[in-house]
Amino acid sequence: MKILVTGRNGFLARNLLLRLNADDRFAVDTWSAADGISKLRKSIKSNEIIVHLASAIRSEIPNLINEQNEWLIDQIRDELAKSKEEKKLIFSSTAKLDNTEYGLSKKYAEKKFTNLGKVSKVSCVSVRLPSIFGKFSRPNHNSVVATFCYNAVNGRELVVHNAAPKLKLIYVDDVVEILLGLIKNPIESSIHEVAPIYSINLSDLKQKLITYSKLSKSDPLPHLGNEFEKRLFSTFKWFQGIDKPKICQTHVDKRGLFAELIKFEGSGQLSYFTIEEGKQRGGHFHNTKRERFFVLEGRVKFIFDEIRSGKRYEVECAAQDGSLASIDTIPGVVHAIENLGEGQAKLVVWANEVFDLKNPDTYMVEIK
Repeated sequence: MKILVTGRNGFLARNLLLRLNADDRFAVDTWSAADGISKLRKSIKSNEIIVHLASAIRSEIPNLINEQNEWLIDQIRDELAKSKEEKKLIFSSTAKLDNTEYGLSKKYAEKKFTNLGKVSKVSCVSVRLPSIFGKFSRPNHNSVVATFCYNAVNGRELVVHNAAPKLKLIYVDDVVEILLGLIKNPIESSIHEVAPIYSINLSDLKQKLITYSKLSKSDPLPHLGNEFEKRLFSTFKWFQGIDKPKICQTHVDKRGLFAELIKFEGSGQLSYFTIEEGKQRGGHFHNTKRERFFVLEGRVKFIFDEIRSGKRYEVECAAQDGSLASIDTIPGVVHAIENLGEGQAKLVVWANEVFDLKNPDTYMVEIK
């Protein structure tokens, strides 16, 4: 498929192009205002699908947004009207067709593009979008989410003038999936409504981002209980950028070393440990805590003692080429791990709760 994407440097276009350029089924052409109108006309002629995302959003000069957007819409519409070939036009409109300059320019575009099918073989879909958030967005330009994420990361105040109204938001990768669906499948001229749309007020948005910004490297990662929170946290982390390496604190004794790798609020933690040759770790039980052990390297024996019945179970686990061995502990059953192999055994363990020194739910019992 030969595709033209306008506004290649914009927030939505950058995300869409990331996906299109990773798929060898698409031959992708791009355009931005710096390329000039002659290049735009040639690209419209030579491509079967046009995804029109270029748009002026903000300006200090009155009527400039309207003039720029409507002028560009006329150029695209007039060029497509000349086409004798079947083409698709996918256009990013807005769910807020109000009387702002931006809203009026989108109304104008929908009217112009809807009539294309009457004079050409061009099918046009106008995709009505609420405010978009996600990676590559710009503060003080694309959405309040981008502005708040940028300010939270940089220690600036998150100003809320009116906390009551609900924001209507859509995640940029959900928009990309919608656009890809329209690109790949047959379309008829229409207005396309989108989903999923998230709703949140400004004060709640502010509080979530303040919480994220206060996390230290030793704190558990926040509980992300729904799809919106996962997407918001990913957006925040994009603004935070690449971090410096963290040196995990290790606890070392004659048995080996132990290090807490990562903690999850409400979902436990992941830890790494070693067992020296001939040594044993554990020798305790938990009332509620559940653990899953993964043997990364070496050969070990898990020993399980049932206190009530006095029964013992022994299970050997060894790492093998191309696979890892894993085993779960059972609440109320004493467990220990013994290194049977030559050299150091290496394991990872997930526990379903974060270790609390004041309430460790760990009871030592001598393994004989």
